[in-house]
Amino acid sequence: MSELVTRVIGPERGDLSAELARFVLSCRFPPEDQRRLKELAEKQRTDSLTAEEESEMDRYIQVADLLEALKAKALASLDC
Repeated sequence: MSELVTRVIGPERGDLSAELARFVLSCRFPPEDQRRLKELAEKQRTDSLTAEEESEMDRYIQVADLLEALKAKALASLDC
């Protein structure tokens, strides 16, 4: 998780409503995105990503980092 995302989201601060926290915890990549991410990861392992695919992979990573920070905040909000 990037330092900037951590500072902005403040995952250690449990200040989300219970309803919002539960919603955040339910968020995940849809199956088609999970498949695409798996494809990109395999291409990355074999060093065959195009520049466009590398950029796509970076966007997935950015969203995953943001989601990770939000879920940590949601868990803190629910005292899990």
